[in-house]
Amino acid sequence: MRSWRWYSKLLLALLVVAFAYFVWPTPWRYEHRGTENSLVRINRLTDEVQILILDGWYSPNEAP
Repeated sequence: MRSWRWYSKLLLALLVVAFAYFVWPTPWRYEHRGTENSLVRINRLTDEVQILILDGWYSPNEAP
């Protein structure tokens, strides 16, 4: 009976790791914003916003 509990806890841990790896693989959420329909990414954990410009991703404060 004790080995069943151990296996169930291991299975639950593996399911949580698999969910984190396959279902939610990125901390970024992508959206189209603005009048020019520019691509914006928002960090899900810190709410940091970055805008895609031809050279790469920039914060709105440092965009060229």
